[in-house]
Amino acid sequence: MGWKTFFQMTQDQFKEKYEKGEKWGDLSPALVQITNATTESIYGAGVITNTPGGPWYSAKVQHFVGAKTRLTCKHVCGFKANTTGRIGVYIGFYKDGELSKDPAGNNLFGIAYTLDEAKPYDIVEKHTFTVETENAKITLYLDDAKLGEYYLEAPLNSFVYAIYVPQVSGDLTFLVIYEVKAEYYDVLEDMIASMMNIMWIMIIVMMVIMGITMLVRGFRRERREKARKEAGQGG
Repeated sequence: MGWKTFFQMTQDQFKEKYEKGEKWGDLSPALVQITNATTESIYGAGVITNTPGGPWYSAKVQHFVGAKTRLTCKHVCGFKANTTGRIGVYIGFYKDGELSKDPAGNNLFGIAYTLDEAKPYDIVEKHTFTVETENAKITLYLDDAKLGEYYLEAPLNSFVYAIYVPQVSGDLTFLVIYEVKAEYYDVLEDMIASMMNIMWIMIIVMMVIMGITMLVRGFRRERREKARKEAGQGG
């Protein structure tokens, strides 16, 4: 409770872009099929290349400024057989039309996947890249493992994903984003829920107190009635 979605790109949306041949920013529509016991078809947008290049950027997404946010990017990446290289997915935040930087001057933050030794088979992996923001601080996670945190120039008005291929040799390397979800934390809803919980606790406590008071009064009344009867019998 508390997390609300303000932007989302689903498999259905990526599939529609693939069927129409529409890019998502610089990222090309793609279909990745992973075959194990069965074949899984994944629609997305990304980069499939045999030459170094980039960064290639997604379309800009308006950020929810002033709230704690959680930005999730699910992606599939890999290398074809007999290929080595390095490919990564990153996030950047725009401030006043330019990418916001950290104190070291960096403006893209993420994770790179490296294969130094070519394999005689294809390598395909699925990962979840998550970024949490609070004011100008961003914290990065890969599959729930924390990668690091950075302080950027505020405000973080919008964000983009970027794919960068600094090196590749042999056949193809690829990285395809197949699901994006951006959420903000609704503090007001949390406060209301907390207030409601407190109210219910107060109501229960009041009912218990009233019940105890009624029992005490009943007990006192019973004692007075008993005293009167005993007094009448004594007269």
